[in-house]
Amino acid sequence: MVKPSRAAKSDQTGHRWHCKAVHDIAVLLTERLHDSKINAAFHGTTTIARRWAREIQSPDRWKLWSRQGKYFSTVGKQLADVLGLPFISLDAFFWKPGWEMSTNEDMRARVEQRLADCPNGWVVDGNYIHRIGTIIDDNSTDIIWLDPPLALTLPRVIWRTFLRLLRLKEPCSPGCDEMFSEVFFSRESIVWWCITQHGFVRKRETTKMVQIGLGIGTDVEGQKMRRLGGWGQELRLWLEDVKRMLQRE
Repeated sequence: MVKPSRAAKSDQTGHRWHCKAVHDIAVLLTERLHDSKINAAFHGTTTIARRWAREIQSPDRWKLWSRQGKYFSTVGKQLADVLGLPFISLDAFFWKPGWEMSTNEDMRARVEQRLADCPNGWVVDGNYIHRIGTIIDDNSTDIIWLDPPLALTLPRVIWRTFLRLLRLKEPCSPGCDEMFSEVFFSRESIVWWCITQHGFVRKRETTKMVQIGLGIGTDVEGQKMRRLGGWGQELRLWLEDVKRMLQRE
């Protein structure tokens, strides 16, 4: 057997020392990061690092939604086009022709199948948590909550609904044309829903932001929700940032 040279022994010893040193440093850093003060100091850095890791490991899966519903589908379609991902509207999975509602089980099964058919990512428009649970939220890498003021959303909802009554704009789902009696004399009216649910939805989503909001959520590893409010400028700037980011890649 050939005995290793003194130089080889020295290299092996140095390598073992280096590995041990790296291991000791890693252990020390892990212990330090568990200290509350240091963890707070590095909160921003660790959040960014974990988010980068999550994005590298999985395709982009976006959820966008607003309490004024279909109006912001345009934003979702724009984002899907920019990212080169399929656009999925949950309204089309819930409403059947003639305003027939899908059962919760049927809708969930069809949504799950559609998501499975898009392994490279997707952009989903809508919420429907009370119908299908949190399958969209749980599988999303990013959640965008569009939260403009009621003074902006309500006139847009009314105008969109008026155009649909005149058949000048496509319905929220094929075969679901707006009816005068439903729009103005029903508690199921989207206009009435927009008015009555404004405060409730904002309170609920603000609570969710406290948990998973980007940069502020208590669930540090689960931070993925962004709120876009204001009168439109914040949304436009965000879309421009997304486009610039993709151009740099």
